[in-house]
Amino acid sequence: MALRSFALLTLLALLAPLPGGASAHHVLLDRSAPIEGARLSEAPREIVAIFDLPIVMPGSSLSLLNLADRPIAIGESVADGPQTLRAAVRHLPPGTYRAIWKTLSANDGDYNEGNFRFTVLPNIDPIAALSQRVGVLALAATILGAVLLVSQAIRGAEEKRP
Repeated sequence: MALRSFALLTLLALLAPLPGGASAHHVLLDRSAPIEGARLSEAPREIVAIFDLPIVMPGSSLSLLNLADRPIAIGESVADGPQTLRAAVRHLPPGTYRAIWKTLSANDGDYNEGNFRFTVLPNIDPIAALSQRVGVLALAATILGAVLLVSQAIRGAEEKRP
């Protein structure tokens, strides 16, 4: 019985949370702006990363790469509360970008990093896009009308034949 109790206590001790609770894992990205996979009609003015645990500044940062993995200049990473990083973004042309985050945990001093992607779509003037569509529809209607007129003219000519 004593051996069984010892084994049970040992198992419970191994399964118990580590000291510090949530600090037993590395800092992870909780959410971001833009969100992972976002397809934006306008370029973001800033990148925001919110983490699941407190981070340390200096030691945590945001950076930005284009699709060719070339660095894109952004503002300095600043802490906005214990779990949030922000960086201002200058004008981004259309394209796909990868935001890289690097963190230093306030709980255990460990580093971690990750990334999220987003795409800035080409800026299409809605009036120009609509006029292009209307132009295509008008051309299609004109062609259809011409085909119908020619068809009627041929039928009319065939009916007049003796």
